This record gives sequence, C-alpha cells and structure tokens, in this order.
Amino acid sequence: MKMNNSLNDNILVYYFSIVLLTLSLSLPHAVLTVLLLDKGLTLSQILMIQTSFSIAILIFEYPSGILADFLSRKAIFLIGKSLLILTFLSIIYFNNFWIIFIGWFLYGVSTALTDGSLDAELINDIKINDQDKLNKFVSRSHQLTFISLIVGSSLGSILYSKMDVYFYFISIFFVVMTLLFVQLFFKNLGASSQIQHKIDFKLIKNQIIHGFQEINNSIYIKLIIILTILSQFFFQTHFQLWQAFLLNRSINPEHFFIFYIIFQLIGMFVYNISLDNIKLKISKLLIITISLVATTLPILIVFGNTFLSILIYMIFVSLFTFIGYLCTYIFSKQVSKERISSLTSFKATCARIGAILSLLFGSLLLRFFGVEYVIIINFIISIVSSLIVIFVFLKVNSSKNRH
Repeated sequence: MKMNNSLNDNILVYYFSIVLLTLSLSLPHAVLTVLLLDKGLTLSQILMIQTSFSIAILIFEYPSGILADFLSRKAIFLIGKSLLILTFLSIIYFNNFWIIFIGWFLYGVSTALTDGSLDAELINDIKINDQDKLNKFVSRSHQLTFISLIVGSSLGSILYSKMDVYFYFISIFFVVMTLLFVQLFFKNLGASSQIQHKIDFKLIKNQIIHGFQEINNSIYIKLIIILTILSQFFFQTHFQLWQAFLLNRSINPEHFFIFYIIFQLIGMFVYNISLDNIKLKISKLLIITISLVATTLPILIVFGNTFLSILIYMIFVSLFTFIGYLCTYIFSKQVSKERISSLTSFKATCARIGAILSLLFGSLLLRFFGVEYVIIINFIISIVSSLIVIFVFLKVNSSKNRH
C-alpha cells in the first residue's frame, strides 16, 4: 500500500511538471516565427536553428538514455531541464544568429537528456505495481500536455504584445518551479533502487548489445521505430509549414493561435481514445487512411476552397496524432523495464533522423514547388509508407494470434 501511495504521489509530481514545463515551452509557440523575424533572422536561418535542435537530439539522445538506465533518472531530468534556462536567456538578450543557434542546440540537448527519464521511471514502476494503469498514465500525460499547450500558446500571444521577448522570463520561472518541485517531492521507488551509481563501461556495452538484441527479437518494436521515422515526414512538414499554408490561404496571422488551439484539441480528443482493442482500432485506421489517400489528397491539390483544404488538413493532423499515440502505447507495452530508457532514447534518435531527412527534403522541394505541393508530397510519403508498415503489423499480429 505504501509503495502504491508513493507511486501515485510521483505520478502527480510528474503531471505537475508536465504542466509547468509545457507552459514554459509553449508561451512563444504561436508567435515564435514572428519573434525570430523581429530579431533580424531570415526564414532560412530559422530553419537552420530548428535543424540544430534535431542534430543535438541525434547526438545526445541515445547516450543519455543508456546513462539513464544506470544513473538516477531524476538527476538527469534536473540537469537536462536546467539547460532550458540558458536557451531562454540566449533569446532574451541576443540577436546574433550563432548565439541563438547554440541556445537552440542546448534546447535539443535538454530534450535528449530528459526523454526517457522521469516518464521511463514511472512506466517501470507502473509495470511492477499496477500494469492496468499504463494506458491511463500515457493518455493523461498527453492530455495534460495538450491542455497546457493551449493555455501557454494563448497566454503567450497576449504576453508577447505586452512584454515583447521578455515574456521568456515567465518561462524561466516555470522551469525553476519545476526543478524545485521535482527535487523536493519526486521519490526514487523500487524500479530505480537497482540503479548503478558507478558507471561501468562493460555494463554499458552489454546494455547496448542487449538493447539491439531486444529490438531484433521484437517485430513490434521494430515496426514502431520504423513507423516513428516515417511519420516525421508528416510531423516536421506540419510543424514547420502550417503557418505558411495558412498564409497561402490568406488567413490573418492574428488568427493563427486559434488554429494552434484546434491542433491541441484534436490531440486531446485522440489521446482520449481507448486502446484496449488495438487490432480493431488499427483496422479502422486502415480504412480511414485508404479513403483519405484515394479522395482527399487530389481535392486538396486541385480545388482552391479554403474551408475544404483546411478541413482536410485537420483530418491529416488527427490521423497522424492517432498514429503517434498508438506508437507510444504499443512501445510502452512491449519494451522491457531494464532497457526502457535506452530504447526510448534510441526510438527518439531514429525519429530525429527522420526529422532531419524530412527537413532537408522539404527544403529542397521548396526550391521547385509551392508550399501546398511540398505539404502534399510529404504527406503522401508518410501516408503510403506508414500504411505499408501498419499492414505488416496487422499481418504479424494476426499470425501471432493464430499460433
């Protein structure tokens, strides 16, 4: 009973940290492009800054995950989130491209260090104490993220008009509050009691070897990692070009925050879907995907109706948000508790490879095509390739059930 109470307390601390950190990061979301342009950066430089974030994650994600399986995940979380303060200060006080580039690189390092830290700790503890709570934990974590994104981006739009770039001091305050709260109230429980506090490179080598063996022996983990990579051709295109898409459709930039809120509401709805019957959900997903590919993409390209184009765009956002939710849930169920941090980090590293490839590919396409055609090309790549992977998953799942 005491262990369950401590686990529940840790979950609440984690939820609270999600809210504060998401608020700190989302304050500039609806105005970030405008903010960076006001600092004198060009669109090309902004894309380079975003690439530095992905490169940092690519370099540090997997090593940090391996260390998190041996060292205190709480300590790694605290160190990683502290780096956010340096990122925010670089934006507040400097207009120089290279300083902001380094600041964004540190943001990537922060993200790399903290992926697979407290969340992995809690997933392990939940698996040990109450497996049935896992779906609820994954779902609620993302719901809180989406709610905080809505509040943060809306608040940020207002604060930026009043405080200019200095609204980042509020972000710093939220980060400091998170660090203090986690340090004081997040307790190491059973799953973390076996952590080695002395780094043994032989153990690290074995962890890497066993991690790849686990991937090789699990068709589910392999498929989820592949699907995560392929989905980046949608997500990165969406993250980087949704504002350009709306500008192309003559939408007033002052209304962008409304669309940002809609995106988060879609996420909240999707992450409220029960995944108790995964096969049924995937079968329905395939039907929806095939229908979208067959009917909506040509409409989006050919017709100029703004309402219809935006509606179809929202459907794609819903579809790939569900795919992301499905990947997170299945991966959490399949990965072993001994290597959850390193494999979570490896999956995120693979996602960053997909992100960098999609960003470079999108940049190349923009030299020859308009924004909407670049969006369509990348969406088609994501949909068709993801559809193939999901069919493989269904086949494997069906074969397993027969045996």
